Amino acid sequence: YLSFYLDKQADIRAEQTSRNKPKNEYIVLREGKKVKLGESEIVVGDIVYLKAGIRIPVDGFLVSGNSLVVNEAAVSGEARNVIKKAMHNHNEHSAPVLISHTSVMNGCGWMLAVLTGEKSSGYARQC
Repeated sequence: YLSFYLDKQADIRAEQTSRNKPKNEYIVLREGKKVKLGESEIVVGDIVYLKAGIRIPVDGFLVSGNSLVVNEAAVSGEARNVIKKAMHNHNEHSAPVLISHTSVMNGCGWMLAVLTGEKSSGYARQC
């Protein structure tokens, strides 16, 4: 009975922790207004602000901002960072494509959301 009780208490604490954990919120331009949205609320056509330390929530294109340094290990398995430049400023060494569930290591900018939720590349890799 003691092990059952301890297991049950651990389950309850884990559930409370996940419930109290802050949700990832993103600054999004939608219909000309800045709003804070959770990852699941971002839709195709939204413009999402990215900065160092943020996990990229959806697939899309970098449309403006500084060069981003992105860690794509979550999708490529390679532990190297990749430089991303905005669509109007990219070259063969810096594609503007951003993949969900990768992480911004340095820089900041705005991305256009193209694939969201279950349709995004990162979602498919988690299943």
